Amino acid sequence: MTVGAEPARRWTPQDPREFVAAAQRITNSRDVEAVRSIFAPDAAWTIVIDGVVLSANGIDEIVRRWQLMARFLRSRNLIVAKRLITADERTLVNEWTSGPSAMP
Repeated sequence: MTVGAEPARRWTPQDPREFVAAAQRITNSRDVEAVRSIFAPDAAWTIVIDGVVLSANGIDEIVRRWQLMARFLRSRNLIVAKRLITADERTLVNEWTSGPSAMP
């Protein structure tokens, strides 16, 4: 941690578009540890990829699942685009698509 740095900000349901934008940036940069800055310690996360459901409860399990996803995306040189579908005070739903990256 850098001295004088602002504490990590957690996105809340009041700003779901910012959450989705941050999740897209973190996913495409493969910055797995940054996941801790957008999920609450007791968050639940579910992702469906081609019909396969991955779920995680708690930040440590979420980080482990994102590590898997980051390795998958990196090995195939893919990036994602995320779009907010809906959000309420407890749940956020986004859609994502992936495609080839221009990165080497």
